[in-house]
Amino acid sequence: MKPLILVIPEKTDEETFAVAKAWEVLGGKVLKLGRFWEPPKLDEYHVRVYGNDTFCNVLAQLLQLNLTAPEDALLAKFDEHYTKRWIGLSFLGQADGLVFPKFVKPAIPKLFQGKVFYTLGELEETTNGLSEDAEVLVSEVVAIEKEMRAFVLNGEVQTMAIYEGRKCVLPSDFVQEFADSYSSVLPVTYVVDFGYNAEIGWFVLELNAVWGAGLNGCDAEKVAKCLEYASS
Repeated sequence: MKPLILVIPEKTDEETFAVAKAWEVLGGKVLKLGRFWEPPKLDEYHVRVYGNDTFCNVLAQLLQLNLTAPEDALLAKFDEHYTKRWIGLSFLGQADGLVFPKFVKPAIPKLFQGKVFYTLGELEETTNGLSEDAEVLVSEVVAIEKEMRAFVLNGEVQTMAIYEGRKCVLPSDFVQEFADSYSSVLPVTYVVDFGYNAEIGWFVLELNAVWGAGLNGCDAEKVAKCLEYASS
């Protein structure tokens, strides 16, 4: 079997460095790339990537990698037991039927910055130039007192940590229950962020890809294990 090599940006932060060190401890190799748009030949390796969206997507194209990522649109299909709020999938052209304020984000990442919009005019100004057929996720606005990140692999929660708000007992059972409920529709490995509100408890905030997600206090070695399955 070819050895595994993790490709990361040359200029990196402490979290990425921690994951890279954990990768080496687990027996893998690490390559730091500056000119990532001109990568060297890596035919002798099974390549995995870890970094920002541009870094990983460009390398995936050049090295013919498949990046594993959960679909944001799935948020609209999750039971309210996990979301604690209404979330719908709509189109920009239907935004005039919304009652504001609403949290709106693109179903295709990076089309515009997802946030709470207080008026239709504010949303139209932000999305000016985008097609009316662009899909968006729309949700009720809820106050967030804490935020937590969890990494999941093969339907099992590997590591989790609170990254915003005061520390507390982690809702391990709730997070694993969520992972169990949607193991058939979510990829082999993914990141799920949760929010907390004293009135409604813990709830799913968003989904992310492992290859582009920061540690946010999670265990670097367990994240490194997830990275092995985050691209191929």
